[in-house]
Amino acid sequence: MWTGPETTEQELTTAVVLVLSQFSPRLTALHAEYHPAAVAQGIPLHITLLAPFVPRRALTDSVMATLRTFFAERAPLSFELARIDAFPDALYAAPEPAVELIDLIDELALAFPETPPYGGAFARPIPHATLAEPEESEREHTAEKLRAAAASVLPVPCEVTYVSLLEEHEPERWTERERFSLAS
Repeated sequence: MWTGPETTEQELTTAVVLVLSQFSPRLTALHAEYHPAAVAQGIPLHITLLAPFVPRRALTDSVMATLRTFFAERAPLSFELARIDAFPDALYAAPEPAVELIDLIDELALAFPETPPYGGAFARPIPHATLAEPEESEREHTAEKLRAAAASVLPVPCEVTYVSLLEEHEPERWTERERFSLAS
């Protein structure tokens, strides 16, 4: 868990994400099969916009109003989960085109500069929908299996009309707190 200047090790946090489960039951099933720890925590198949976001205790009326306004002024997003790609520690479905997602992440980070994407760990976050986090010794084998399983599923068209705020309701247990509609 990220621990920034305003949080403690035990403090519950939040995340701003695009939930993608509704676009492909088959890809969602692969997420459940290959990333059961996330599913057990209540984390749906998603693309992260800002995480960690603010500590749960800091979700004031003002923060919530800012989020509502921010997203109400933005158009729905259209992209495909096009292929399986990899980070050193994760396998993910890559969205294409990613430019709108990158712009949205940048704009949201500017609106909430105290909560940079991934706690500021990466100079340039890459939009992605994590499907697996295999052990290093299993990475190649898992990647091969996941790519084969996803071949008949991808690409998955996604027309996103809302953004979700997820919150930890207890350590490592997440739920959707609110949905923010994008402009129609």
